[in-house]
Amino acid sequence: MKEELQRLVDKFGWFIIVRVLAYPVTTLVMTPVRFFQTLWSARILAAGKWSDYNRFAVTNGINSLFYWTQAKNLDYFGRGGVSPFLGLGECQLGQWFQVTLVSSYFYFCAGAVLPLLSMFGWWGMHFFWLESVPFWWGALILVVALFSTKFYAGAFGYLNYNALGWMFFPLGLWGWVTGQYWIACVAWFAASFGSFTVVFIASILAVAYSCQEMTWLPLLSVMPAGCKLLTHFLWSTRTGGNVWGCLNPVLKLIGFQKINVKYRRKRNLLNIRHVYFFLLYFQFGLVYWWISGQLPILWGAGVALYLVNTMVARFADEQSLYMTMFGLAVALMMQQVDLMLLPSFWLVISPLPLMLGFKSVAAPPDIPPALAPFRVRGLIDSMSDFLAPVTSGKRVLMAFTDPENCYEKIFDGYRVLLELPIFVSTLKKVHFLPSWWAVMETNYEGAPNIWGRRVDEVLENVSRWKVDHVIVYQDSGSVLDGCWAGIGFEAVSVFDWAEYAEDLRHETPWSGPTPKWWLLKVPSCSKHVFNSVSVVNSHG
Repeated sequence: MKEELQRLVDKFGWFIIVRVLAYPVTTLVMTPVRFFQTLWSARILAAGKWSDYNRFAVTNGINSLFYWTQAKNLDYFGRGGVSPFLGLGECQLGQWFQVTLVSSYFYFCAGAVLPLLSMFGWWGMHFFWLESVPFWWGALILVVALFSTKFYAGAFGYLNYNALGWMFFPLGLWGWVTGQYWIACVAWFAASFGSFTVVFIASILAVAYSCQEMTWLPLLSVMPAGCKLLTHFLWSTRTGGNVWGCLNPVLKLIGFQKINVKYRRKRNLLNIRHVYFFLLYFQFGLVYWWISGQLPILWGAGVALYLVNTMVARFADEQSLYMTMFGLAVALMMQQVDLMLLPSFWLVISPLPLMLGFKSVAAPPDIPPALAPFRVRGLIDSMSDFLAPVTSGKRVLMAFTDPENCYEKIFDGYRVLLELPIFVSTLKKVHFLPSWWAVMETNYEGAPNIWGRRVDEVLENVSRWKVDHVIVYQDSGSVLDGCWAGIGFEAVSVFDWAEYAEDLRHETPWSGPTPKWWLLKVPSCSKHVFNSVSVVNSHG
């Protein structure tokens, strides 16, 4: 944590301390300004062509092509199908129990619009509270929530296809608190079509609320949604799989299952962001308890979920826990009319923008950046040109350094960029290696190797995976290492990320030097070359 603090000081100077201390006032003034600026920029979406845009931030827009790839493969092969374009070449789509078809489809068609409309839907669901609280109080809480940094980040930043599920979260809470469990049941069931994660979190909260109210009804209200999601596992069993076969690879990847795991996560328990959010949540729970005299059981359950997710096993993206605590905070405020709670409430729903993960180069630490719909179509078209020499049914391997069993080292810091060629390859019906699905399929001790940047390592993988083309990378502006031409590889196209600075809004959604990619055609004698290189290496 000390190193992270030093990096902040190095980047922003010692004045960052003053700005951080003053940010509650700064965000109170500037977030509404940014909110309307970004809404004005979003008017371009009114012209249609929603599929040309994905999210409002560059990093999120490229990274979320992961979900577009999922949706396209489901469109090709169906829920119980097998994709030859993902994983090691026989990706069982029936194992994607966490994927919800309705939200995946809408997110594929409207990657920037769905999170925005879902957040406004989330906000509108709180209007049900207005019948049970003084109107002035309910209206005040809703206005404060609308102009918080968490709402801004949800609408324009971190939410993905799960946003459709989060839209119903407030209605489910309202049904519990008012004792209208049938409405809560409808809300959670509707959420199950938008997000597996939302229903999972609601189920944990239902256990806590059932204990608090000494009734099974909150838990029963989630059961129809849970039963609906259990049907997702049927697709795996139809293809000869089982429930454990679906869960085990996911449990390994999130760090919960530690037996026979190849890629291990490093837990940084003193991550400055984790400590910061825990302190925010703790102070609100303590202040609420002190003022209301009631122990907020649901809030405590939410904090416990946050700690488990950050310290034990990452069962959900961070934004899912942000939305959980956001919804719980608003629900608690609707139940306790007291102006003394407002400062604490503002702190918990309007965190320092820097901590919410805004990566814009123009974003100061204490003010949300001005955003606009990110047009990803230009990059998709350019990547299609780069991969044009690869024909349908072929296989492409990108050479990455062996992460040496460390999860954090996978893809050499270029994991976000990788989603672009994987998506384009799916459109071209080309198998791209490696991908997150390949990582999941090889996440066991003794798994076949998919890594290596050295010539001998690449040639070994060419032979093992029957690859037709290889992508290698070097620093931007460099000339391709002559070793590749020397063994018969032919450079057929180039993609220098430095040339797409305008498309990327001059941001760098990667860690490390700006990369330049070469698409190399594998020589027909690659097996002979591999054997020759192996002999040379064996003799030093």
